[in-house]
Amino acid sequence: MTGYDSVTDFMNNKTKKFTALWQRDHDLLEDLQVLVRELFEDASIEAMSFENPTKDDINGAFHGIKNGRAGGSDFIRKQDVTRLPNEGLEELGEIMGQTVRELALPSPMLLNCIALAPKPKGGERPITVTSIIYGVLIRLFSGTLMEWTEHHKGFWDDAVKGSSALTAALCRSAEAEIAQLQGKQTAGVFWDCETFFDSICLIKLVKAASAMGFSPLVLYLGLQCHMATRVFKIGNWTSDIIEPNASIIAGCHLTDRFTKIIFYNTLELAHSKFLGVKFGQFSMILRKQNQ
Repeated sequence: MTGYDSVTDFMNNKTKKFTALWQRDHDLLEDLQVLVRELFEDASIEAMSFENPTKDDINGAFHGIKNGRAGGSDFIRKQDVTRLPNEGLEELGEIMGQTVRELALPSPMLLNCIALAPKPKGGERPITVTSIIYGVLIRLFSGTLMEWTEHHKGFWDDAVKGSSALTAALCRSAEAEIAQLQGKQTAGVFWDCETFFDSICLIKLVKAASAMGFSPLVLYLGLQCHMATRVFKIGNWTSDIIEPNASIIAGCHLTDRFTKIIFYNTLELAHSKFLGVKFGQFSMILRKQNQ
């Protein structure tokens, strides 16, 4: 916190900076509310058939959360739940089932604590600590999410399950070097998005997700978390609250899918216009051989 007189001074500065990003779509809030109400109607139909998760479902979802993760914004740790007796897991399943069918996250799930990770070249990257129980709840839909991902996997997309960013980069470098040895021309285009999560318009996200057949139920539950109250937290210090109307959070199980939704049409269009385009998660390499 070099350059600040106190923790309070630091917190106030960061709150002001990120409020400008996270509340920039205030004028679009009414349109967003209309869109969310329409989404609620579709989600309600899907939620009607949701059954209470069993203790095995809950334990399976917990396996997707890293061991040693710090407690969530609800002050619950992974080990707190994994130590529950069967009766406790069954009651938790009833709560989760009711939460989904009523399409309303309980208030302890509607708080996101933001930690600021310093970047090597200056600035900070906001990392979100969500509710542990919310993380488990969303992972109950892993099957639905995997099925959607499989149906929206372009052959040009390297950011898929089982892929490696390092392997993809090495393959591209090898292709470029081989092309050079063959006397062909290569070109590389690296696409870096600054404050990408903070730049996302939620209206565009909802419209794009609906157009791509994303589950209305999962989208509606996820939006409640991404639009929930945010506070910066350093040790025992917390900032004033921020009520966002724009951006998504880093630290949610849905964030990668939301990123794919935002990028997909742009990358698909680019691929249709250029020969041999290959994409990774936040970079793209263009390779075009001489005809």
